[in-house]
Amino acid sequence: LLFLSLHSPHTHITQLPFLPKMAAAAPAPDERKKALKIGSYNVFMWQHGFGSVLEAVRRADCDIIALQESTEPVNEHSRVTRLAQQLGYHMSEFSLGFCDFGNIVLSRYPIVFSKDIPLNEGHQPRGFLVTVIDTPFGLLRLHVVHLDHQMEEQRLEEIEHALTALATEPLLCGPHIICGDFNSLSGPQDYTKKEWRNITQTRDDSGWELPQTELYTKMVQWGYHDAYAERDLGGDCPVGTCRFDTRIDYFFLRHGLPQLALDAAAAAA
Repeated sequence: LLFLSLHSPHTHITQLPFLPKMAAAAPAPDERKKALKIGSYNVFMWQHGFGSVLEAVRRADCDIIALQESTEPVNEHSRVTRLAQQLGYHMSEFSLGFCDFGNIVLSRYPIVFSKDIPLNEGHQPRGFLVTVIDTPFGLLRLHVVHLDHQMEEQRLEEIEHALTALATEPLLCGPHIICGDFNSLSGPQDYTKKEWRNITQTRDDSGWELPQTELYTKMVQWGYHDAYAERDLGGDCPVGTCRFDTRIDYFFLRHGLPQLALDAAAAAA
């Protein structure tokens, strides 16, 4: 589980993702509530069991949580539906991905818009889930990805497709957050030299691609802010978000869309 806290709109942080409310659908703000807690969680096809996921999400106590590798079909009997019902969450549309699993957002506040944008043709299917959530502090654009787990080149193609799609949606092409499992490393700055050597050795021994950081570098170049990298927690903080103790899950925040996406959308038009 990876967390992001967005503080009261009176601070500079939330002026990034929040928009003026279009309707009064969300509950009135709790005067004591100073932040929204957002989580991102790859449930790994529920392999650890429903009870384990339920307890993890309950303990996380997120206002909004983005799940990856949830499974189809989504109906009254599915595990994600039961999870939402037991914890009192609204559910977004399901974004279908590889091997019939995909992304879904659970929110304590109304989800006023959600849409699945398919990313791949002729490759392992991946979905890009876009949502707009009516929070007490304003409308929040929160989008979820789960990118390819084998090739950085494919991941780059998927994220470029996703950003181009955002540029064609008037409701979505403004301040937003993209979160989820990017399956890509941030770079040596997150690790000691010994840790980076071990990461390289593990990947080489396993026959995987060597550590790739181009996607992360591109996201920063396109104007996205890595919430973890810009944290102010004092002291060191663990960075591992997967079983190999590496950071492959992110919250990227942005004021608007990268020029790349706007140019691509204009070319397509």
